[in-house]
Amino acid sequence: MVALLVLSVGISALITNAREQQQAQAAAVKVEAWNKRLAEAKARSAEEARQSQAREAAQAVQAAEEELAAERKSMTGQGWEAYGSSRIYYTDPGGTCGYSGCISLQVVTLDPSGCRRGIYVAVKFLTDDVVVGKGSHITAPLDSEQSEAFQITDYVGQGEVYQITDMHCMGS
Repeated sequence: MVALLVLSVGISALITNAREQQQAQAAAVKVEAWNKRLAEAKARSAEEARQSQAREAAQAVQAAEEELAAERKSMTGQGWEAYGSSRIYYTDPGGTCGYSGCISLQVVTLDPSGCRRGIYVAVKFLTDDVVVGKGSHITAPLDSEQSEAFQITDYVGQGEVYQITDMHCMGS
């Protein structure tokens, strides 16, 4: 009878141990599934954040392009010409030169940081598509919306027209 009781207790312990192992395995499967869902949710969230940032960046670029287009339209309407893709504009304010030829220019930057080392302007003087002279000028340091008027002299005096070959901010 004692042997039967010991056998019964042993079988009961084995059954209990087997149930505990099954429960532990089931819990481990649930934890693994939960971790997988959590990782997927994090990945989705990261992708949504990346897409949101990309949309915001695209919207900012579009807004900046629209602002630049409006700025250029306004400046052109006031008689200024834009140089390249920069926010530097120029116009010919008129004026006379001494004994040799020259051009008169006025430049302005609308870049919010200005041109702390000035604006470099280079021109070539032409006659019948032949370069007959060149000249350049560096303005004083300019804050945003400040302008400078100056002349560039054609020392050879043979130029019929001029062409701006370079105009850029020397630094911020």
